[in-house]
Amino acid sequence: MKIALILKGNISRRKEFAGELLQLRSNFPHADISVLESTYAGHSRALAEASCGQCDYMIAVGGDGTLNEILNGCLSSSTELPCFGALAHGTANDMLRSLHLKGAMEELCALIRDGRERTIDIGQVACRDDKGAAISRYFINIADIGIGAEVALHLNQRHRLLGSNLQYLLAILKTFAGYRKRALHISSDEGLQWQGRALALIAANGQFFGSGLCIAPGAALNDGRLFVTLVGDAS
Repeated sequence: MKIALILKGNISRRKEFAGELLQLRSNFPHADISVLESTYAGHSRALAEASCGQCDYMIAVGGDGTLNEILNGCLSSSTELPCFGALAHGTANDMLRSLHLKGAMEELCALIRDGRERTIDIGQVACRDDKGAAISRYFINIADIGIGAEVALHLNQRHRLLGSNLQYLLAILKTFAGYRKRALHISSDEGLQWQGRALALIAANGQFFGSGLCIAPGAALNDGRLFVTLVGDAS
């Protein structure tokens, strides 16, 4: 059995991860276990693409962003996908909430040992980058337009030593101070037609974002559908 852990390079709990790694090796002494550490933004995606097809399990050691990069890296590869897992070392870890998992090493070892796997949906976004070139990205949890995306931009500029809830609070307050609603035209294959200024449009595969906010209570990870939450011209 081969297990690849892709480590977000700037995680703060290094000693905790070292202990988790020892625990993993103790539980699977005959497994081929490797740790690949990202050193720049987008590096986790490159590491995942290079490692896809060479491991049975690929574990994201980070948060939702790390999991997203790994997903896109593997889907850029032409090889067979491994089974994905996650250790909660991120700011929010919202995808784990939708999976009803804690992201602890004890839990991860039990899942691997018992062969418990789930097949879930992924979403795809087709758009254009800031230079007008067509791009495509996959997402495993939520894609959103509006204030949530703006909060994420501010969150990435925050000091990582702050607690996750405080980080999100400060990012939200900064966003509220200067945010202007976007004019959107929205349609769906189930008949939604809407046009106007919107605070947020959320296409959800999972239920949670923003460090535990249940923005899509009706979302299910394996029903082949996205749950859409639209917040229009609200305060």
